[in-house]
Parts: sequence; structure tokens; C-alpha cells
Amino acid sequence: MMSFMGYTRSYYKRENIVNWMGKIILCNWKMNGSLSMIEHYFSELNLEPTSNKKCTIGLAVPFIYVQPFQEYLKESTWRLGVQDVSQFSVAGAYTGEISASMLKDFHVQFVLVGHSERRQYFKENNSILFRKIKNLLSENITPVFCIGETLEEKKLGCTQDVLNQQLSVLDNIGIDINKIVIAYEPVWAIGTGHTPSQEEIQMSLGHIRSQILLRHSEADRIPILYGGSVGVGNAKEIVSIDHVDGLLIGGASLRSRDFVKIVESVIEIT
Repeated sequence: MMSFMGYTRSYYKRENIVNWMGKIILCNWKMNGSLSMIEHYFSELNLEPTSNKKCTIGLAVPFIYVQPFQEYLKESTWRLGVQDVSQFSVAGAYTGEISASMLKDFHVQFVLVGHSERRQYFKENNSILFRKIKNLLSENITPVFCIGETLEEKKLGCTQDVLNQQLSVLDNIGIDINKIVIAYEPVWAIGTGHTPSQEEIQMSLGHIRSQILLRHSEADRIPILYGGSVGVGNAKEIVSIDHVDGLLIGGASLRSRDFVKIVESVIEIT
């Protein structure tokens, strides 16, 4: 047991590499949360109905709240993740950065990479995203690689070209590509209440599957998630679509009761 300033490290220790079971439901809390909010969230949340072999549940939380989430999740089967990692692999003078090896110390199991908000606000490009993915894989942490087109790109009819360009990040990953999860999030659907039709989702995810198979013949095992305005009203319908291996949920995951309803609806059809 290791203790530092009241923080005991023995209570939460898990393998970093995730063994995905059934449908995958990942939550992106973005820059939300407080200690009081987290306490209230789990006071309303009955973990038992959401602990099921039919699905794997994970929370991507702000770095600073990893410790309290670990405390609440210590008796559950949920996975714990964060929303970013440094592109730099070696410790050094990179103020504000958090490396993959630091995340491994805290038993973080997955990390979002390439979210459209990171691409937009922090100008993250393919070379940066490639380094982040490689750093995570070197520490046996699962990268959840987010891709998706903007509304303008959709209107121009170049969705597949955009996805191809984004997926080119994976060209030189090699056999470790099987350790990655891909999340398709149309930028125009995130937080807007608008979602693509079932046919559009199926077509886009089918295209993504064909593209990753071109990069590695055994990549058919890579889970592909859908994200973008997923809520209680549409989760069951979306997760029933061909090629959809799970969901990446944003705002709806901040409301514990809604989140439980989403999970229960997914379990119901699997």
C-alpha cells in the first residue's frame, strides 16, 4: 500500500489494456464536473444494473477527477479513461502536459484522441494524433480515435474523403491497430440534437470498416462506435444499426438517470 497526503493507491489497480465485452458505451464528460457533482451523480446511480457482460461501460473524465472516480468505481466493472494525452513521450520541459506513462501510473485504461473539439480549438493534426496514439499503445492504454466530418464537408459530399484523410493516421501503426477503438462522430451532430439517418450511419461505419481492413487484414475486430447527440430517445435505435459496436455519449452521460436508461436500452437488445 502506498499513501501520499491521504491518497492511498491500493484501492484501484487494474490492467491498462481493456478487454471489451459486448456493446461498448463510453462517456465523454468534457470539461464538466465538480466534487459535489460527482458525489451527487453516484448517489443517484445504481451501478448494479449497469454491470453486465452484455456491455462494457467507460467514463472519460477530466484529469483532475481521476482519483475520486477511481474511489467510486473500485467495486464496479466500469473502465476509467481521460480525454487527452501529451504528444511527447519523454519527460521534460512541456508545461501543462500529461504523458501516457503518467496515465499508466494511475491505471487509466483508455484515452480519447482526435476529438473534433481538440482538432478545432487546439489545431491537432495527423502528425500530432499519430504520436499520441503511439505513446498510448506503448503503455498498453487503449486509444479511442475520434473521426468525423463537418456540416460543410457533408454538404459538399466529401464525407468519405474526409474520413479517409483522418484514418490515414493509422497507416503506420502496424499490428497494434487491433488495440484501437474508433469513434465516428459527425461534427455537425455533436451537441446539436441532430443525428444522421440510420442509412447514413450504416454507410459511414461500413466505409470506415473497409478502410481499416485495407490497413490491416485482421482489423475487423476493431470496435467502431457512433457518437453525436446520442440520448435516451435514440440510443437503442442507433446501437441496432449494422457496424455499430457501441456508443460514445456526451451530454446525456452527465445525467445519471438518463445514462442508466441508455445502458438498460442497450442491454435489452444485446
